[in-house]
This record gives sequence, C-alpha cells and structure tokens, in this order.
Amino acid sequence: LSNHLKNVKALGVLGFMGDKWLSGGTIKCYSDGSLIGCTAAFKNPYINPPNTYGYTYWDRDELKDLLKDAHTSGLHTGTHGQGDEAMDQIVGAWEEILKEHPREDHRHRIEHCGYPIEYLERMARLGILAISQPSYLYYNGDGFLTNLGPDRAKKLIPLQSELDLGFPIVLSTDSPVVAFRPLDNISAAVARVSMDGQDMG
Repeated sequence: LSNHLKNVKALGVLGFMGDKWLSGGTIKCYSDGSLIGCTAAFKNPYINPPNTYGYTYWDRDELKDLLKDAHTSGLHTGTHGQGDEAMDQIVGAWEEILKEHPREDHRHRIEHCGYPIEYLERMARLGILAISQPSYLYYNGDGFLTNLGPDRAKKLIPLQSELDLGFPIVLSTDSPVVAFRPLDNISAAVARVSMDGQDMG
C-alpha cells in the first residue's frame, strides 16, 4: 500500500520482480471510496443518498506527488478509482507525470475503474490500464441503479467502449467483496444484468 512506499524504497524493492507464476513490484494507492458504499467521488451528486458526492483521499497535488514518487522509483502503480471525480484526478496526474517522466511499458493502472467513460480516450493515449470487476454489475447492480440513476449506472465498467479503443481487457473478482468464481465474472461482463434481472447497459 502507498503508506509503505517509503519503506519499500528503503528496502530497494523497486521495479518488477518474480516470474510468470508470482510477481511483484506494484504499489496500491487510493483515490476515492466505494461504489457499493456510495463514497466513490462523483462530480454530480448521488440520487440516493441525496446531496452527497463521495470523497477523495488526497487533493490533486498530493495524489500527483505520490504517483510521481512511485513512478520515478521504477514501480508500477494500481490506483483505486471509481467515480468520475477520482478519474479526473488520476488521469490528470498521469498526464503531467508521464509528460515530465516518460517511461516505456509503465503498466500503471486504475483499479476498479468504475466510471471512466469520459476519460477512456485519454487513458488509452497514456497507456493506463483499466482493471474491472464486472461481477459488481450482477451482485450490486440494483443498488447502483437506485443510487446513481440508470444513466450513470448503465455506463459503469464500459468494457465495449474500452475494446473499441484497443484496451486490453483485464478482469478480476475483488474477492471476497464478491464471489471469486472467474466464470461468474465473465458471465457478468457479457450479460450485464443485475441480480434482479435489470438491464445494466
């Protein structure tokens, strides 16, 4: 986690290490909260609970400095980002960092990447990976529809839009938040229906 970055650097555990079976070299950062808990940071308020926007952990400069420190130390980063306010912070930071400190095949990624629809073209240009958990659409889709409204909820985890831009599709389960079963995750990615059978886009 990012709070261990100073210790990781002191140990010299920098860059990729391992083999095809087990590897490391990534620092996990957080930008905002959770879609499930209605704490993901959005530019427009939630419908339920009303007049709430979620929150971010850092201001823009703090997040940029953290990511820059990890990047210039040779590490990969995985930044938890869900709402469009968080996407704006993360993608904006990487645009500045990679302009100042370009690096081939950096493999920085946004974990969960819940609502990136407005930022996908910029992410594609920067080579930022989106790591998604489509099982959320099944297990939590009914809540997303209620809390975000259908327009936003149906644009969560926009895998087809990512494919159209040439993104490599990377899925994970986020177990134990939802079930670990990989075929359930793939099914949710293809079907895009909630547990109650509602259309998730």
